[in-house]
Amino acid sequence: MPWTLTIDIPKEQLELHLEYGFTAGRIAELFGVSSKTIFRRIAEFVLEIKQYSDLSDMELDNVMYV
Repeated sequence: MPWTLTIDIPKEQLELHLEYGFTAGRIAELFGVSSKTIFRRIAEFVLEIKQYSDLSDMELDNVMYV
């Protein structure tokens, strides 16, 4: 039976990195794991990746309602 190494990624640290807008890929680099591992931990901790846009309200309205 092959063994797997479990990397400890504290929920609080993952939340903080996500709040500051780090991508899963960048967080993975910082912890020395794959982005797949980060996505698994995000799902495991039931966290969200928030993505914000630089669009103004008017530009967003044009995208949504045109």
